[in-house]
Amino acid sequence: MGSETHKRDDTVFNQGDYGDALYVIQDGSVRISQVSEDGHELILIVLCTGDFFGEMSLLDGEPRSAAAIAAEDAALLSLRRSDFMRFLGQNPTAAVEMRRVLSLRLRRMDGVLEEAVFHSATVRIARRLIELLSIYGQDVEDGHLLDARLTQSELAEMVGTSRVTVNKELADMESRASSKGCAARS
Repeated sequence: MGSETHKRDDTVFNQGDYGDALYVIQDGSVRISQVSEDGHELILIVLCTGDFFGEMSLLDGEPRSAAAIAAEDAALLSLRRSDFMRFLGQNPTAAVEMRRVLSLRLRRMDGVLEEAVFHSATVRIARRLIELLSIYGQDVEDGHLLDARLTQSELAEMVGTSRVTVNKELADMESRASSKGCAARS
């Protein structure tokens, strides 16, 4: 097992690369994304401490289906394919857990596809903020605080829209919250 450190925005691997390792996040976070030919990024998921990624290429032998980029400074453990396959063979409980996590991720991607096809930018943004709040949220005296370093561009890349649209929708959400007597916190 090896270890690596990556600064914010460092590439761990690119879409299309040969996959020879699975990574476990010891500290920090990593975004898994796909980039179009014209350079637009779609963030599929942001993973944080304790999560793993890179397993698909190890299981199916195909090139990486997405890129992995440090969303913030990250410390990673890496496990090479031969060690990973041996570990799964010797640990049936780990193999069952791997299948469970892969199934959850597939279900999440089904939801992302459904959102992209059937829901407006407003709904997609709201749902992503709720998801992020469940991961990075903190209870505070007058509600909940989303404690994540996230730019409007990154949020736009998560929901498949533009930064301008995110800016407008967030302003509209804040305005609606203020008119209902809710205090928005930044």
